[in-house]
Amino acid sequence: MNRNSAFRILLADHNCRTRRELARFLVHRNHDVDCASTGYQATRALRKRDYDLILSDINLPQLSFFDLAAHLETEGLETDVVVIANLLDLDRAVSAMHEGAADFLLRPHDLKKVAYTVERIRELKDRRADDARRLQIRREAQMQEETTLALARAAEERDRMNIGHGRRVASYAVEIGRGLCFTEARLERLAFAGKLHDIGKIGIDDAILNKPGRLNDEEYAVMKRHSEIGEYILKPVSAFRDIAPIIRHHHERFDGAGYPDGLAGDEIPLDARILCLCDFFDAITSKRPYREPASLEQALEIIAEEKGAFFDPLVSEVFIKMHHPRRAVVAI
Repeated sequence: MNRNSAFRILLADHNCRTRRELARFLVHRNHDVDCASTGYQATRALRKRDYDLILSDINLPQLSFFDLAAHLETEGLETDVVVIANLLDLDRAVSAMHEGAADFLLRPHDLKKVAYTVERIRELKDRRADDARRLQIRREAQMQEETTLALARAAEERDRMNIGHGRRVASYAVEIGRGLCFTEARLERLAFAGKLHDIGKIGIDDAILNKPGRLNDEEYAVMKRHSEIGEYILKPVSAFRDIAPIIRHHHERFDGAGYPDGLAGDEIPLDARILCLCDFFDAITSKRPYREPASLEQALEIIAEEKGAFFDPLVSEVFIKMHHPRRAVVAI
């Protein structure tokens, strides 16, 4: 709840003098107050709008606290209730607390106690709202992670030679992102992009995906469509909309000779430039039916040679420095 917004209070008390005194005091403290003198008026008010707090006379005509609690439960309302009682009704006030009342106030009212009680309830409500938001964020993050893993697994089940490729690319990409001082939110986005960068292979024929030898020109042209298919799959999904362009452009080359759009240099999203290098590194250091994997030294040699052509120079230097510090040269 916005602390600057008015706290909505329903004041239900049969005593006219008490009702006026409390209402005047609460309004003076910038609260939004509606009043009711009977249970019928209180329930009618509850049907018309939502309240943050109900201050209710424990002996309210037509509606005891216990009836009010039952009404709130039936309607699915989580409004806090503070009961107002005389000293003689203290036992009933304590019973109300056991039944879920947030607190009780005794007549005659100590207005400082009233103010303290209302502010305490407001703070508790704010904390609950914050906890609910954090829980929702955690649930959404978990759902996104589970969806990512499911989609990545679906792609890898089609492309059996690349089992684990997405996770490794994501790991390398996050290393580079940390080297470039990316925020945690951007690192998380980069990790999702790494895991899903080949999701478009779901749309490629199995005979091409799992061909034991090198692809011919016609097959390679079909395979190249996977980056566009990946963007097409992810773009309608709100959780992945911001990584869809990264997926589309992860095969662009720094010199403009890549695909699908022939972008060059800074035209290519930086995250896509990172994935381009990581994708290449994992592919060349992985075993294929038609070749043995390159060693780390060989892979870094190729990356160094292709710096500024195939790969972004800065991304190349960061990666080389992480994996072979002695070979790194400061990029200009």
